[in-house]
Amino acid sequence: MTGENESRNEHSFWMDAKDRNRHHSQDEEPTIIRKSAWELLEKKSDMRFHREIASKEAVDRLRLLVCEDDDDQRRLIQHLLKNTPYDIHCVGSGREAIEVLNQCSFDILLTDWLMPSMDGVALCRHLNSGARTRVPYILLMTALSGACSVSDAIASGADDYLCKPLKKDELLARLESAARYCAKIRQHQKREDDLRERSHELYQESRIDALTKVWNRRQLEEDLRIFSSQQERYGREYTFLLADVDHFKAYNDNYGHPAGDRILTTVAGVLKDSLRCCDKVYRYGGEEFMIVLTAAPQTTLKNIVTRIQDALARVNIIHQKSQIGRLSLSFGAAVLTTSTPVQRCIKEMDRALYRAKEQGRNRLVVCDSI
Repeated sequence: MTGENESRNEHSFWMDAKDRNRHHSQDEEPTIIRKSAWELLEKKSDMRFHREIASKEAVDRLRLLVCEDDDDQRRLIQHLLKNTPYDIHCVGSGREAIEVLNQCSFDILLTDWLMPSMDGVALCRHLNSGARTRVPYILLMTALSGACSVSDAIASGADDYLCKPLKKDELLARLESAARYCAKIRQHQKREDDLRERSHELYQESRIDALTKVWNRRQLEEDLRIFSSQQERYGREYTFLLADVDHFKAYNDNYGHPAGDRILTTVAGVLKDSLRCCDKVYRYGGEEFMIVLTAAPQTTLKNIVTRIQDALARVNIIHQKSQIGRLSLSFGAAVLTTSTPVQRCIKEMDRALYRAKEQGRNRLVVCDSI
């Protein structure tokens, strides 16, 4: 009861000051009286204990947009909310509120009902028609009374209403309720963001080879449909390149499967580092890697293979069962064209790799169509 009396006295004091200003002569500087009234209110407010309106979790510098066409009422609201955990921005019309909300978001909109041009109800309806994501909670202030007015306020899209003249305790209580609602909205949005991020991570993991960290066969199957469509529609050129680790079984038998896994990881890294940003590498199966090159004529293809071979030679992985004493790769290539669809292109790539093995390994063989 004490808080209500103090709030009522504050409002009465302010209204009395306004009346004195209204009837004061122009010669007596009414702004001085108004300033004095505010100074007294400031002192009185500082002497009172300010009640916390919400926990730190519920209110963490919430952004509050105040839409009020009356200058005195705007100053009154700012005074009542002094030293509260709100970042307050004031506008003088519904149109101005829309302009501000088009540029940035707020947690709470505190708007007057009766305003020229666009009133609070029209503003609520506009925001609910498409821009509501900019402000999740709307608190409508009104001097109107009656069940019909409350019903109209809620029907327009407002979440709550506040009767004028404003009382500090009631204003803080309504904002506390809004703060709790906004906190739940933030938590919900965070959970959605976390789920979306985790879903993306799982999607990526399901398409990344666990050992070599390059794209896997599932991703390849999806991309092949895209490559085929882009080739048919736009005439884009793709070259399929299959790389196979020479004498991999012998390496596993001689050095052990953990060592074999390590060289597959090393080879994958060499391939990724040697390719252009427009190219992609996939774990095709076992010791085979498939590379898709974009716009790679024969000269570019040979340059890329040479770059891969040189990089692998610098790593210098010892392989005693190889003719050259170190790890090497064999390559087979084919180009995707309208006359050579995806499945046929893959078969030609396989045959080219088989010929590279027959010819002594550690080399590139391309199909006749390139």
